Amino acid sequence: MNKANLSRIRFLDGKRLFLTPLAECDLESTYRWFHDKEFVDLVGSYLQPVSLAKFKDGFDKLLMSCDGKTRVFLSIILKSSGTYIGNISLDGIDPYERKAAFGLFIGDAINRRKGFGSEAARMLLRFAFEDMGLRRIEATSHGLNKGTPSLNEKLGFVKEGIARQQFFYGGRYVDSIKYGMLRQDYERARER
Repeated sequence: MNKANLSRIRFLDGKRLFLTPLAECDLESTYRWFHDKEFVDLVGSYLQPVSLAKFKDGFDKLLMSCDGKTRVFLSIILKSSGTYIGNISLDGIDPYERKAAFGLFIGDAINRRKGFGSEAARMLLRFAFEDMGLRRIEATSHGLNKGTPSLNEKLGFVKEGIARQQFFYGGRYVDSIKYGMLRQDYERARER
């Protein structure tokens, strides 16, 4: 049990988990995830051996960029154990267009496919549409990730297009799948 995580600020509180601002204490787990081939295959990153010090530089820049105005980046914490299991974000928040890009990942395989991503996403989408007054959320998935498209559609995102051979990954070019959710899509999904 991680009691320190259980005492963190509960920015958004759910049934089985809560969302809290990304913190320095999340660095080591994040570093481990980004050096796990299965994880980087899911998120479409590149497996590159990077020292902890170099990774920390990027992590520190991410922490500094989380201003709540253009980027909201939150850690996902299990209420039962205080375990940090992933991150969820709204990025490129545009107050004029009232839109943002949505991102989500669950780090360790043991915590995937248990509904944690769905629960976290619903909390953040509710915050984005109801509290922030956004009108559009965008999401992207690469063609090798089979779980994210079904999650996006389950949440109420609408598939808007495919950018063919958008990324070179794993020795081949893969498509990028583009999704969008308008406020009315969100409201329809909530009613289900």
